[in-house]
Amino acid sequence: MKPLSLERLIPGEKYLVIINWNEQNNVRFDNEYSFFGTFERLQFVRGRTRSYDSGLQLLLSPSITNAIFNCNGRILPISSANTFYKIYRPLKKEIESEYFLRKMKICLDMKRMIRKFMKN
Repeated sequence: MKPLSLERLIPGEKYLVIINWNEQNNVRFDNEYSFFGTFERLQFVRGRTRSYDSGLQLLLSPSITNAIFNCNGRILPISSANTFYKIYRPLKKEIESEYFLRKMKICLDMKRMIRKFMKN
């Protein structure tokens, strides 16, 4: 699995989400929770401020970005501070070619060139 940042999530794709933070990013859980869900969209929650007559603005709560996931029909807002993993299933051909390449007794630079050629 490949860890991803929030801005690289693609709507409609399925991801593994590891939850360590609550929705407001102010409580961290000691036990991590995980689930598989389909990414729907991003949700921006604007921060709250209070203005005084003197021009001073007090930040009451910061702005946060949540990822909205669909898990078994339930819509779940997930904090951006949590970890997201893309599920990657390689093809049999990819596994066989990598196995063959690792068995070859050539220098690493040559292996890198062969991998680059095989991807094209």
